[in-house]
Amino acid sequence: MRTKETIFYSSIQPCAPFDLEMLSEVKPGRGGLAPFDIELAGITHCGEKFLINFNSCRVCAFILTIGGRGYCRCSQKLETLTDGDLLILRPGMEACYYTDKSHLWQLAWFNFLGALPEALLNSYGLNGHWYLPGVHLEEEFRQGLKLLKNERENTLLKMSHYLLSLVQRISEKRNSLSLNPESRAALAIRKYIDTCFNRRITVHDLADLVGRSKSQVIRIFQKNFGMTPYQYLLERRLRTAENYLLSSQKNIKEIAYEMGFHDEFHFSAMFRKRNGLSPSAFRQAGRGLSKPENH
Repeated sequence: MRTKETIFYSSIQPCAPFDLEMLSEVKPGRGGLAPFDIELAGITHCGEKFLINFNSCRVCAFILTIGGRGYCRCSQKLETLTDGDLLILRPGMEACYYTDKSHLWQLAWFNFLGALPEALLNSYGLNGHWYLPGVHLEEEFRQGLKLLKNERENTLLKMSHYLLSLVQRISEKRNSLSLNPESRAALAIRKYIDTCFNRRITVHDLADLVGRSKSQVIRIFQKNFGMTPYQYLLERRLRTAENYLLSSQKNIKEIAYEMGFHDEFHFSAMFRKRNGLSPSAFRQAGRGLSKPENH
């Protein structure tokens, strides 16, 4: 499957000035005029090869997962993004984000230009955040895309006010999640799995970690991330194994044990079920040594 995109081009002139004083809630600390524009915005239905290396010095990208699953590596961290998770990538940052081939990503996104996005993010305490799980802002994103598509007059002013309301909603969602005990528990479980995925992890361990029953752990995690803790653990192991297969000389048995599998046969069976290829065939195909075979 190839990537399909619906792109909305901005009618705003590049670097058009916008008076920050008009947004009384925003205190950027610099005053005066700041450039603001929208380079591109749209909805993407990712193909199997969808991968973006972000290293822009100009764009502030807001990227919302509205379906499927994908991954982003940034600041030496690898995060899994499912429905409702948000990326905010700022000018000067370096990141790589790509789809899960088994659960193709669907994304809604805006590429903003100028100083206004950064000023708003800083004003609402979001300057240190690039990954915000579980914000669920699809309706808000679609409203912005509709406005950008249909409005022909005062587009700059309307979109600047839209950006303000969007950042406000992101901040509200982040604060509500941080205060929600169940969401805090789900994030703690996810962080633990990300840290210890190559070790033996049981539901009992996770229940002790957050002071919940085993059934509550499964329910809370699935509610927040759309999968059970075991499914997330398995996905984390297999995704990391893919990186090992393509970037190291370790053999299949070594990788299996390092990823926490009982043996290479169990690992190979799980890997084939997920990718349709054995680990060795995946390695050969990824290194261009042979064409992948369907199994």
